[in-house]
Amino acid sequence: MTETTHFIVIFQTLCLLVPTVSFALLPRQVGIGSLRFSTGSKYGANARFSPLTLQVKVADKNGPANASCTYSEAWRIRTQQGHHSSVPLYKQLLSYNAHDTSASTRIAASENSLGFLDQIGRPCASLLDYNKDIEKLRILLEKSHYNHAAMREHVFNLRVGSSTQQTTLDSFEQYKNNYPFGPIYARPLRPGQHLDVHHLLCNSEEPWKLSLKCMTILFVLAGCIPKRVFLNTIDGGRETLELLLRLGIVFVHGEHDQELIVPLVHLFPMDIPELIQSGSSGSTRRKRLTIMTDLHPNVLGMTSIPTKSSEDGAVMYIGPDSLSLVHHLHANFVQYWNSVLNNSTKSEQIKLLDFCTGSGIQALAGLAMFELLPTSKDKEIANVLAAVADVNQRALRFAEFNALLNGYGVKGLNKDTDMHGSIESKMEVCSIHADLVTGEVLSSSKCGDLLVDELLLLDRSGEAKFDVILANPPFIPTPLEAADNRVLSVYGNAQDETKKKPYAASSAPLYGLFSSGGFDGEECLRSIVQIAPILLNIDGIVAIVSEFMNPPEPSQPEQNLCSKIEGWWMQSSNSLPFGMLFTNEYAISSDTYAERRAMPNDMDDIGLWKEHLEKQKINSVSPGLLFLRHGNTCQNPTVAHRLVPKTRHGSVWTPQNFEAVEFVRKTLWTR
Repeated sequence: MTETTHFIVIFQTLCLLVPTVSFALLPRQVGIGSLRFSTGSKYGANARFSPLTLQVKVADKNGPANASCTYSEAWRIRTQQGHHSSVPLYKQLLSYNAHDTSASTRIAASENSLGFLDQIGRPCASLLDYNKDIEKLRILLEKSHYNHAAMREHVFNLRVGSSTQQTTLDSFEQYKNNYPFGPIYARPLRPGQHLDVHHLLCNSEEPWKLSLKCMTILFVLAGCIPKRVFLNTIDGGRETLELLLRLGIVFVHGEHDQELIVPLVHLFPMDIPELIQSGSSGSTRRKRLTIMTDLHPNVLGMTSIPTKSSEDGAVMYIGPDSLSLVHHLHANFVQYWNSVLNNSTKSEQIKLLDFCTGSGIQALAGLAMFELLPTSKDKEIANVLAAVADVNQRALRFAEFNALLNGYGVKGLNKDTDMHGSIESKMEVCSIHADLVTGEVLSSSKCGDLLVDELLLLDRSGEAKFDVILANPPFIPTPLEAADNRVLSVYGNAQDETKKKPYAASSAPLYGLFSSGGFDGEECLRSIVQIAPILLNIDGIVAIVSEFMNPPEPSQPEQNLCSKIEGWWMQSSNSLPFGMLFTNEYAISSDTYAERRAMPNDMDDIGLWKEHLEKQKINSVSPGLLFLRHGNTCQNPTVAHRLVPKTRHGSVWTPQNFEAVEFVRKTLWTR
């Protein structure tokens, strides 16, 4: 078997299932020493990766020499014919490459893994016992120092720099070293890879550091750990293993002394620092979150999770777009609060709404920022309710799990089903299972069958409008052939297209619910903008991260897209919003976009994408951010456009690009 040596850390790809594809809206990726970093990396060419600078042995892309099937062939059969059809192939690959410790291969080689995946977030015991287990997991994470600051320093050896100059409270300098807020730079193991965990974990370091590394290998790098090594390394030993098994976030694969602990989810640590302009002279106060998601598609190898009756969409991993909205919201949070919310007597409940919530990251980050707000006796927030809405029931289960894991309560349809969090402040999450595109509530509720009615009656007492609406909607303009069946069940009638997907040998279903935005990429974006004026309080805001089709060009800064957004808003409002659209200085052409979204090196698939984009009249695409403000106090209400300058740190979404965050912060709400 031919082997090559690679290293693990690299910026993650976005929304693609194919193991060899990188998403090109991120900066170009190059090898630097023992690391791979983005060319915009602030860590520089001398950044190192010890203690995890270990050689990762990777089987030749054609697979083991004696195997009759390659990894790429097994992957294609799994995506086109289903999990069970490919299990024997992955078992054969493991028989020739037993050193493969990637969770990806172990999940694909297990007949039972689909059942394990389906059970995540479904309490096997009583709600009370389930809540207690989540609390035990929270304590385990704390004891293992499972947070981004510790992980960055003690696992990835990437220390946070400090400001060397005196700064004013309004300066951005003292905050820039916090970027990114989570380990977005870490890339999980792929099929065929092997990490020498014996060498990594069998040393004389402090117990909490070994436990941290153990958890990082499992839940960030998606690597497997021998059971005996895990029991000797993890804090709590066998009791911890039993906890993780009860929660369904790992399973045991193999026999006897060959048993491996296999992760089924990512646990993404995110450190939200002191709010900018909060009035503090330092940046030591922070809120630490841990967000559970499904494994990255390159690891999971599927976009939907089969259930007993149908299938659920996979829950999106934390990608650059997810983190970008958190970064930009954080940078503008105090400014918005001081200018709008703090001018009114907000002693009642604050309400936040997260559309297309996925793991709930935006809602939970919003709650964390409310916790970090400086308060006074006359301006104290009584409580905050975060409503999370998604068409995917699996996503709502994950969001509720994450709320409890981070100390927030979960509000049920009635008081008997409420679950209380561990933090003292009154902050709760309430989930809504609904189809945003049709505006229908999909689960039974006493409030009614319309999404608007459901959302406006959340407080069980009367009309409940929202102060903030957040969204990271699916945005990829997906051809039928590239969408999975779960996507087709949602978008199948959006245009004059058949729900039945024709078989195309050049295509596999790369895009699921969390990535496909319908045929034009704007189905969810359009629905959010249309419904927002009905749901927002006066001076309430909408903050959306998305890709934008045909963004305005420098020569035509107020091109059709801004007018289109205004038209969506006006369908439910008598007045225009005060809005700002931020996109990259350089958009991507439709031809380039097609090449990056299609199967790699598949000319038929690239042609299919180009034809589809041409049919949808999409000429260019750019990642971006959209902010809209509702109210009679807005002067010169229109949606304006700003081009975010390209810098050495990358684009508007690049996780470490503090310059883009600063540009948006200085420009937002100004003309």
